[in-house]
Amino acid sequence: MFYQWRNWISTMAQGRAMDILCTEWKLDSVLTIEGHVCDHVLVLVNGELIAPKQLKYLSDLDGFGFWRLEGSSLILNEEPIRGATLDIIVEEMGRFNVGKFNQYNHTFKGLWQGNVTINGENIYDWTIMPLEWKTQWVNELEGWEDLSDRAQEAPTMYNSVLHISDEPQDTFVDTRGWGKGLIFVNGFALGRYVAIGPQKSLYLPGPLLKTGENQINFFEHFYSPEDGLIKFTDQLILEGVF
Repeated sequence: MFYQWRNWISTMAQGRAMDILCTEWKLDSVLTIEGHVCDHVLVLVNGELIAPKQLKYLSDLDGFGFWRLEGSSLILNEEPIRGATLDIIVEEMGRFNVGKFNQYNHTFKGLWQGNVTINGENIYDWTIMPLEWKTQWVNELEGWEDLSDRAQEAPTMYNSVLHISDEPQDTFVDTRGWGKGLIFVNGFALGRYVAIGPQKSLYLPGPLLKTGENQINFFEHFYSPEDGLIKFTDQLILEGVF
């Protein structure tokens, strides 16, 4: 689908990924997003994550890619590039459900508050792909690569299999060592996690699991643990920012 930029607002699907092929970028080309991002963006050039790189500290929320910053800019490259692809992944992180009716008119999601430019020139004709994380779509993903011997530093979908021989029990997914993202269990969206805390584990009810093989997926935004392992625990873990 192709849309002129100003026509693309939060009337589209809930999750979005956008990309555009840029024929040539000059040295130190600057990407500018006018207004606030709603609520979080990841910027990639030719598949490499440029920014942001983490959300470990409260101060990270004041940087590029998060909703606090109004009118944000980012240097995309340190040398001229030809035929580059710019990807922007936009994440909506929920809405409030209290307040006066007219307040809801200001809770649009996406990049709707202004233009997106490179070196001051508006960008049009984005290719836009909704990411709705439906159960069937998650379960039918294929073409997995073995990453057990190395960590990744880019948005990555991880797939693993949990073998259960007995009756499944309640447990917690230990998210320590992971950066920020989503967890799916047998295609079910279990929840979000983030390194800043305070919650460092997600409750996994036994009924979501089954005897035999269970598919566990992480959609990680920033980085994975050095050992590449998905771990479980029998208790809630709270640490970090309160």
